[in-house]
Amino acid sequence: MIRGCFLSGDTVLVWSPQGAISLRRDHRITGSLIGGLPTSPRQRDYMGLPLELLPEETSLLLKKGLIYISTYNEPHPDNETKIVHSSDCTDAIDHVNTDTVNTDTDYVNWNWPSTDEEVLRFRVYSDLWQKGYYITSGLKYGGEYLVYEGDPAIVHSHFIAKLLQWDEPISPLSLVQDGRLGGKVKKNTIYCTVNPTTDNVEYLTLSWSGIS
Repeated sequence: MIRGCFLSGDTVLVWSPQGAISLRRDHRITGSLIGGLPTSPRQRDYMGLPLELLPEETSLLLKKGLIYISTYNEPHPDNETKIVHSSDCTDAIDHVNTDTVNTDTDYVNWNWPSTDEEVLRFRVYSDLWQKGYYITSGLKYGGEYLVYEGDPAIVHSHFIAKLLQWDEPISPLSLVQDGRLGGKVKKNTIYCTVNPTTDNVEYLTLSWSGIS
């Protein structure tokens, strides 16, 4: 079980380097690195820990028993000294807070998914993951997910996944927009839904070929 996973607001952050590596290498969970690099703080091309997990990734990992989510209390010592004059470096050093950080943790109850929309997202995400795909956020291309046949660091995504309720109509304009967008970025759009009769996740692939 991977530890070093902490709840921050409504997001789970992985602070363990070994945990982040294991998630990607062993479980096809990529997350998003959101931390700055100490040696290159003024750029955003390469990020470091923590690793931010999608709610779908968190729920899947918990369901599989692969992670342990904790919360912790930051220390607030009673004798903390406020440094009034930041220019007085010598005095500041004498008053640096050296209290040991409290590492006591409590297990967190995770209640996602809780709505119909979240349940649909989790069902589709889990089904794609079970089929062996890597899945990341698809907001960049107007979808719910980007679907990869290999590690996103090595290959490009093949599909833009868009989610629909079973009885939700698709307008002709949406078909044209999604088809043209997918063709422009060399990806196929897939509409994903859950069949209420069979309770299976079903897919409709949209491929734009244009008119020759």
